[in-house]
Amino acid sequence: MQTPDGTQMWGKWVFKEITPPGRLVWLHSFADEAGHPTRHPLSSTWPLTLLSTVNFDDAQPGHTLVTVRWSTHDANPAEQATFDMSHPSMQTGWMGTFMQLQAFLAKS
Repeated sequence: MQTPDGTQMWGKWVFKEITPPGRLVWLHSFADEAGHPTRHPLSSTWPLTLLSTVNFDDAQPGHTLVTVRWSTHDANPAEQATFDMSHPSMQTGWMGTFMQLQAFLAKS
């Protein structure tokens, strides 16, 4: 990712499960350019690694229900607390992402 001021942030994803067409599970973390896990650049207590699970289910003809679940992976109590307090901003971020995806798909 690159922020508007040009700051670059890297991430590392390690896929644990890929079950077409309906499920992805992976561990992810912030990383340096070489892929070594690092702390969140803006939070020293952000969990080092998160577990992501995404399910894709047929909601109705022509529509897919996407369910995103995030949880900590091997977090200490301070990391868990930081993660728990961040749920509202994570929800806002994911909803913004899906709104952009929906607008993109509407143009297709």
